[in-house]
This record gives sequence, C-alpha cells and structure tokens, in this order.
Amino acid sequence: MLIVAGTFTTAPGERDRVLDLARDVMAATRQEEGCHEYVFSPDVDDPDLIRLYELWDGQEQLDAHLRTPHIAAWRDASEGLFTGRSVQIFTIAEVKDL
Repeated sequence: MLIVAGTFTTAPGERDRVLDLARDVMAATRQEEGCHEYVFSPDVDDPDLIRLYELWDGQEQLDAHLRTPHIAAWRDASEGLFTGRSVQIFTIAEVKDL
C-alpha cells in the first residue's frame, strides 16, 4: 500500500475556491479502483494551507489515477491558484492498529 501526503499553499484568498474544485476530484477519485482514502483538508491554523492525504493499494493504481480525466481537469482548473506544493509518497511495509 501507499500513502500520498502533502501540502498545497494557496494564493492568498484562494483557499475556498480550491476546496470547491477539490470536491469534484475527491468524489471522482474515491470511486477509483485501489483508492481507500482521498482527502483535501484545510489547515485550521493557516488560511492558505491545504493538506492532502491519499491511501492506495499500490503504485499501479496511483499511476492510473494520475492519468484520469478528472485529474487533468483538476490541474487545468487549479493552475495559478497555488504558491507552493510539497507531496510525498510513502510505501507501507506494515499496518497495525494503534
């Protein structure tokens, strides 16, 4: 399994617009094979920060996701709305309940 996690810094005043756009891509992505979680979440302390969390069965499913029409539409619609982005992929070796 893979975790994709990161942050997006929106241009000042654009967070709500980005979150509105994110609703469509979240709904579509959650229907994809191999997707267990897909969330854009506003940071409670920083009005320009959005956190990303994804959980995938594996790289093949993530790669397929990145080629979907809704991701292409997301990229087009959100272009110019971010001043920063940091996203990493984590490979899960083991999962245990806490």
